[in-house]
Amino acid sequence: MTRQPTFSPFRYACFPGRAPRPLAWALVALSALRPGAVAAQRVSSTFDLSGVKLRYADTVDAGAATLSPSLTFSWPRGSADVAASLSQFDTGDWAAQGSLVGAVFVPVARWLAGEVAGSTGGSAHQDGTSTGQGLGTARAHVLTPDAGLWIGGGIGRVWDGDLWQGLRHAEAGGWARLGRAALLATVSPTAVGDTTRYTDAQVFVRWTMARLELGGSAGWRFGSRLPAYGGGGTAWGSANAVLWITSRIAVVAGGGSYPVDPTQGFPGGRYASVGLRLSSRQRTPEAGWAGRQARESAEAIARGATDFVVSAAPDGERTLRVRAPSAQRVEISGDFTGWKPIGLAPAGDGWWTVVVPIAPGTYQVSIRLDGGKWLVPPGLMAIIDEFGGAAGLLVIEDTSL
Repeated sequence: MTRQPTFSPFRYACFPGRAPRPLAWALVALSALRPGAVAAQRVSSTFDLSGVKLRYADTVDAGAATLSPSLTFSWPRGSADVAASLSQFDTGDWAAQGSLVGAVFVPVARWLAGEVAGSTGGSAHQDGTSTGQGLGTARAHVLTPDAGLWIGGGIGRVWDGDLWQGLRHAEAGGWARLGRAALLATVSPTAVGDTTRYTDAQVFVRWTMARLELGGSAGWRFGSRLPAYGGGGTAWGSANAVLWITSRIAVVAGGGSYPVDPTQGFPGGRYASVGLRLSSRQRTPEAGWAGRQARESAEAIARGATDFVVSAAPDGERTLRVRAPSAQRVEISGDFTGWKPIGLAPAGDGWWTVVVPIAPGTYQVSIRLDGGKWLVPPGLMAIIDEFGGAAGLLVIEDTSL
């Protein structure tokens, strides 16, 4: 009997059987470049309702309605993602899948960062079968604002419904941002149990515009004694599009092929899907992607601003501090100043400071060094406005940040 797959188009567009969002993980590392980041956490969620047409195991055709909620927590030195999907097939069967992925980045030097990541997840099916896995990974990143390289490896355990097996993998990759486009390539040798050995090479591309996001991927597998699980070739590819109708509602569509998942025993196949996405956070034009946000935040570091700190002051005021040892003049501007630039005073040891009244809430803020370009303060999440400008997202609570 061929196991009916739990279907998630995004899962198959990334690394089958391992942590999703490899492109996002690589680029979020940029925000780990500075020491002592402000603890400005960002929480977002999406809910997708999709119709899917599948052909898997070479002979099985099926249609499904799929619900896919997700919840993402992001902060300057890491991210965590909880995702699930529930598929109701036209045969009357159902399948469910869930995953939890997290990563923490540790700055080592100006353009060098370490990463510790972990993932766990599994699936359940109407026929009573289930799968599961857990994986820990360590990576070393070499980063610049527009490109990066990494190398790493990890170990874990996988359950294919019949047997627990050990999993070991190594990986190397690189990424680059070219205007609105970003490219990423990875190579990952993997060993499952005592017999299965294979290497996946994959390429990803993403292009972000004001209301449209386009993505694609291609992959190739090399190995011997690979399990077939009823179909799936050694090359695959996919394409997807997200069209934002409003800042919180989008139409999503995708299609392509996906490989056999040797870790959990899923067959390979082909798919096409179309659906509706609801987002909990308003999408500002030209934002929508962590790569641009991380690049904007890292630019302030490259220009000499290494720290940004906000602390409580008496009478409801806030002390804003920027560390920029090489600057001769530092200014700050935000919606709490009416976007009027305010100069900071030198406070020794490269620090510049100013005290301003700011009530608890969420604000946008930028800094400027020596009359140059307005920058996102180090450690803050970037928000890109309709004019292509960037500002940092500052959350003021009753306690100091």
